[in-house]
Order: sequence, then C-alpha cells, then structure tokens
Amino acid sequence: MYISRDGGANWQPFQLNLPLTPITDLKIAHGDLIVATAGRSYWILDDLNTVRELKNTVNKPMLYTPEEVILGNWYSQLDSNNPDFDGTNPFEGVNPANGMVIYYQLPQSTTDQTEIKLEIKDQSGSTIRILSSKPNPDFKSYPGGPRAEPTLTNHKGLNRFVWDLRYPTVPGVPTAYIESSFRGHKAIPGTYTLNLITGNDTANVTGIIKDTPEYQLTSADYQAYHEWMNKLESETKGKQFIEELKAWDEEMVQRKSTAYDDVENFPNKFTANFLFMMNHGESSIPKINQATKDRYSELMECWKPLEAEGKRLLEIAIPEFNKMAIEAVLIGKEYLLYEQKEFAALNVKNKQESEELAKKHSFITRQINEVNNLLISKGIKETIPTTETENQPSFSLPLDQDSTDLFEKYLEDFKLNLSTTPIGLPIEGQVEGANITMD
Repeated sequence: MYISRDGGANWQPFQLNLPLTPITDLKIAHGDLIVATAGRSYWILDDLNTVRELKNTVNKPMLYTPEEVILGNWYSQLDSNNPDFDGTNPFEGVNPANGMVIYYQLPQSTTDQTEIKLEIKDQSGSTIRILSSKPNPDFKSYPGGPRAEPTLTNHKGLNRFVWDLRYPTVPGVPTAYIESSFRGHKAIPGTYTLNLITGNDTANVTGIIKDTPEYQLTSADYQAYHEWMNKLESETKGKQFIEELKAWDEEMVQRKSTAYDDVENFPNKFTANFLFMMNHGESSIPKINQATKDRYSELMECWKPLEAEGKRLLEIAIPEFNKMAIEAVLIGKEYLLYEQKEFAALNVKNKQESEELAKKHSFITRQINEVNNLLISKGIKETIPTTETENQPSFSLPLDQDSTDLFEKYLEDFKLNLSTTPIGLPIEGQVEGANITMD
C-alpha cells in the first residue's frame, strides 16, 4: 500500500501492519479505510482524517481534528495510551477505542520537560476537564480510592491520547476503602472544543460526540442526566472539606474499611452510600431512573442531621478550639524562662521536674520557630511572638501533658492549612493586635 501527499506526483510506502496478501476490495466507511483480504480477514485503518491532515514536520504543536465518536459502552485495548500496543490481538479482534481519539504532533524542539496540556470545553465554553503530561504531585494512591488522572505523552512527532468522554475524577476519602467508582460522569452528545497548550502556543479543534441510536434518548434526557450528575459530583466535592472532623467523620466514613473484604465486615457510612447511589445513576445508559431519584431523597434526609452537626462543628466547636489553641501558643518566652529559673532553684530536690520543664520549653520554642518559618514562607508578616513585650500578658497556662498535646494538635492542623491542604481546621485568632485568619 502506498500514499501520495501531492496529488499523485510522488508515492511513499504506507504498508504499516497490513499483511502481504491479495486485496479483493477497498472501501471508505465512517471515515475509516476498510480492506478485504484474501484469507486474512478485514484490515481497518482508523481515522483517515488524521492521514489527510498529517504533516511530516511542524514548527509548533498541531492538533488534528478527531473522528466523530458515539457515546457507547464497550471495552477496547485501544482505550489505553500504551505506545507498545500495535492495535492487534492474535486471539481475537480489537474493538475501536471507546472514547475520542485525539492525535497531536509536537515539534522537534520538544523535550521531556515540556509540559503539554489538553483543555476540553463544552458547548457553553465552560472548561470541563484539563489533562497534562505531568502527573499531579499531590496525588496519593490508597486501597479503595480513585485512580490518578491519565497523562499525555510529550514525544517529538505524532502522539495519541484517548479521552474517555468523562468529566474529572471525583475525590475519595484518604485511607478509607470505599467500594465505588470515582469516575466523572459521561459527557453528553454535542460539539466540544479541544485546546492543546504548550507554553505560549495553543492549537484548537472541535470534536463531536454523537448519541447512541439504541439508547433512544432525547436531548432533554441527556441534559437532565448531565445536570443531575453534575449536582451530585459538586455536592460530593463540597462535603470533602469537613469530612476529616473525627466525631462527625465517623458517621460520614467507615474508617475501619481499609481493604476489599472490610466492606462486608463493617457497615457502610454516608459517603459510601452516596457514591454507590452516584454509580447507579451513572450507568451504561445515561438516564436517571426513578429508583435513583428516590434513593437520593432518602440520603438527603440522612444528610440533614449530619449537615447540622457539621455546621455546629465549623461555626461553634472549631472557633472555641482555635481560641484554646491560640492561647496555648501565645505563652510568653519570659514566663517560660521564669518558670525554668524557679524549677532550677529546686534542681537538687526536684531535678526530674526541672529537666521535663526544660524539654517542654525547648520543644515549644522550636515549634513556634517552625510555625513562624511557615508563616513567612506564605507571605504572612504577623508571626507568633516568642519574646515578651510591654503589652503581652504572661499566661499562666500550666505546661502539663494535656497542654502539650493540645499544642501538638494545633500545630498539626495549622500546618495542614499553611500547606493549602483542602482538609483541615481553619485557624482564627489575634496576635499582638494583628488579625490572622487562615481559611
């Protein structure tokens, strides 16, 4: 087989993996080249549009117009972005990829450090998903949790990626095993804009998703499905930020589930039930049935007392805890030194107590300095004082084990906020007349 790029003036070999056998017929159907061989079955070259647009070399990234896809429900080895798979199987035929196959070409100047981003927008212009060639550095895998987002390849020349026609992955609950799918819901039929972004260069094309005739769904059905699933996914993400509060969390998440069999050993809690209901709504046919709607109503009744308790924790319990934690931190250095001197006088009689207090003073001073360094690194000028000032009172908070534990807990939660971790306690307080609010 040969191909010409100049109207037949010149021809180049284009055999690919076509067997060396007599050809009895050629036909172009659905944008594919179908070849009938003598005794070697059918051979299909997918997506001739890419062949028509293909260029030998490019000076900047190029994005090829993808073939129209049907919103289907099947598996294919071609769904993978594995460059070692050649599209054949010696034991069975290979289905077409279940998704939008996107080809893009990168210039010779591309390196391993070049970041490629694919931005997908719906018909309203809203960005529904962003994929990158660089994995998310904050992603942590754990049993019963979501998978990492797929990554793009950034090789020189032609690259291939299969968008699974889904919205972003729904976040899980770290360390908790939940028997559920965390995949985002399916995109509905329509025209989508694809933007390939590399540095200052952007290439864009449109891709079309067509409905599946066997589903017999109307545009209104698809839209209702999209709005319903979008609402559920948004609610799931919104609840994430307070699911780490322990007492309330025990009703939200079954923390004892850390492996597959634990699903049978321990009862599911609200989060698992909610995700399970989402999976039922996100079935092979994108239509929400009445049973799913009824289950949603039941879960929303269960959510009401949990929501009220969550608000109580956020609006009352956490501010009270923060006030205690701030007071535990704002212990004047001179007071600590004074206490040390007092115990030092008892050095002969009570050496053990003196050593314990010295250790606590060293621990608190070291940890306050660590928090101050974190504050400075975040651009916050109002740091925690470690020296006595004229207006600073000497707190008489005893340095017993409870106080030390409280301080350690405060530091742990404080660091979570400073590192922009989405789950943690908001810290509010006043230090030397300067307001510090961590949201």
